[in-house]
Amino acid sequence: MRKKLFIVTLLAAALTSAVPAAAAMPASGELDDSQVASITQNCAQAQATLRNLQKRDTVLRINRGRLYDMTLRQTGAFVARLNAHKVEAPRVKELDSAIRSEYQKFILSYDRYGDSLNAVIILDCKQKPHEFYEGLAQVADDRRAVADNVATIKQKIGEYSSELTALRDQEFPEKGAQ
Repeated sequence: MRKKLFIVTLLAAALTSAVPAAAAMPASGELDDSQVASITQNCAQAQATLRNLQKRDTVLRINRGRLYDMTLRQTGAFVARLNAHKVEAPRVKELDSAIRSEYQKFILSYDRYGDSLNAVIILDCKQKPHEFYEGLAQVADDRRAVADNVATIKQKIGEYSSELTALRDQEFPEKGAQ
């Protein structure tokens, strides 16, 4: 029971901790024999949990990607209208560019995360417990990178919204009071 608890705790810490995986988990070479045995005994169950996570994350990635795509089409159309009407709004244009750039980073980060997650899922963890452990640490790091991209995009979209409000108040002061 303690061994199962160890591997489940290890998996939960690796995937949810806000602390970098390198600090949260010992290096693979520092695992003692009981930890290696626990990983070997329970890794198939952990892989099943990771497969379920992979299914949920795929749906979330698709939905988030669609949302970002729709948002970028709207911001791009608005920037095009600003340009067509020769309205100076450099911060709005800068934020549109920053959101697009961060979205590209999100795609790359998610691809890296998906690849590392898949590698851990298909790994023969009973024969390679150290590699499985290192793979979990990589998955956790990659998942945090995706979360960081999402947080940055959310922040930039909030700034974009604030800039639109300021632009509205500047261009149409009578509308700002409503």
